[in-house]
Amino acid sequence: MTRRRRASAGSAFGPVWGRMPGVRLLVVALAGIALAGCGSRGAPSAERSPAPAATAPPTYPVAYRMPRDEISRLAASGDALAALEREQVFGVSAYEAYPVVVVMEWLRERGIDLRLPRPLRPALQRVFDEQALTVIVVGREHRRHRERLASLEPSERELRRYYEVFNEHDWPESGKAMLEWLGIVKRAVAAVDARTLIVIPVTE
Repeated sequence: MTRRRRASAGSAFGPVWGRMPGVRLLVVALAGIALAGCGSRGAPSAERSPAPAATAPPTYPVAYRMPRDEISRLAASGDALAALEREQVFGVSAYEAYPVVVVMEWLRERGIDLRLPRPLRPALQRVFDEQALTVIVVGREHRRHRERLASLEPSERELRRYYEVFNEHDWPESGKAMLEWLGIVKRAVAAVDARTLIVIPVTE
């Protein structure tokens, strides 16, 4: 798997503010031009060329499941991103993790606070301080938001508008990216238990 660069701004205590990291835009441009023949009367017309089949953008791992009692291993490893990539993959996406930062703020404004669990903060702050890697963690503390999260069904248009205001920048794929990441967050909150965490490295 192609390694991704670490986010270079922010804090392990929460979202990255103040600038917008590059978000990988994996958009496949498909253009098919069909040419119809315009020959003289009686001459066979040119056959219409078939349009190319639509291709979904590639996806890659963006969220990992790991044992809660091993979170300190990320800091001790010296390369938390490589250590995470050896864990069980929980979620995949065509988008880098920056949209989930915006999703977290959108959720906070709706009373769903997914800040880092307090017992895990020292280890994750060390990861940030020593490796410049910000991570988002979903743990058992967040399960109280499961029903509220499940009830949220924003439209792609609504999320795109929020992203545009939040970043003072319009990205046509933002609504789709945020919707995809909201789904990952919902599944993560529903999946964690007392012994496991879902860890999302915020890379760019």
